[in-house]
Amino acid sequence: MKLFLISRTVLKNQWWDSYDCAVVAAETSDSAKLIHPDGIFLKWDGSDWIGGDDHSWTNPENVIVEYIGETHLPAGVICASFNRA
Repeated sequence: MKLFLISRTVLKNQWWDSYDCAVVAAETSDSAKLIHPDGIFLKWDGSDWIGGDDHSWTNPENVIVEYIGETHLPAGVICASFNRA
């Protein structure tokens, strides 16, 4: 697995009560874009995040992915930054 820093270019809502970035483990940068910072609860269905009422993250097309290293951890969120109101 590779480690990526994911962040967003476009705010789906305001800064408060939203994620601004996360470190994730994924096989590719494209699969990293499809990981929601909350972890396992929300999945991208091609047009919106499903699994809950979510406005805390953005569409994958608005996600910046930066490679930061390698890991033996399974795919998923390692650490996320959430801005609480």
